[in-house]
Amino acid sequence: MTVSEFLDVIAVSLLFTGIWAQIGTYVMSKVHVIIVQSVLLSVYAIYLGIITSSIDLVILGILTVTLRGFLTAYILHKKLPERGNMFREISTGIPSITILSVILLVISLAIYHEVFFPFTGSNIGGIGFAMIIQGMLLIASRKNKIAQFSGYIEEENAIILLSLGIVPLPLIVEISVLLDVLALVIVSAVLISETLETENLKEMIG
Repeated sequence: MTVSEFLDVIAVSLLFTGIWAQIGTYVMSKVHVIIVQSVLLSVYAIYLGIITSSIDLVILGILTVTLRGFLTAYILHKKLPERGNMFREISTGIPSITILSVILLVISLAIYHEVFFPFTGSNIGGIGFAMIIQGMLLIASRKNKIAQFSGYIEEENAIILLSLGIVPLPLIVEISVLLDVLALVIVSAVLISETLETENLKEMIG
């Protein structure tokens, strides 16, 4: 497998994590999406950084997997009730949302190719643009705070991916740190102050 093919596989995998986030009502799966997506983005950045001898990309990858993939996910996991793996959202029409997610994926890729690609010349930017739309859909279609926050993390990852072909690398690192700090502030101010155990009992099974 060539370098280009390996990076393409990671990029496509990132794209599919956006659809994975829309499927199912278990809140824990949203935390898993954050971990997997952040690790994939980290591998992409570090591997590209090694190939291109860019220390900025390596730093970006390390920050992504540390702050987003582990620290943020750990805080969210600790916020879940004791039986967190059984905690569910109130039904939000998941099948129709999943279908809408696939439709938006196709539309967003087409829009990027026709409108933005002539100016950016970046194929990876199309993946980032599609993930931004997926993150917006996740935030808009969910009522649970953790599910909505996972949409915000997806937005973060998408912005970084979109920026890789457009913005100077040192600025991308600064943007990533700023977004991660903002994310941790949101976790502290919103999620930690919320008592998930008091939500509607329909969200629980077992």
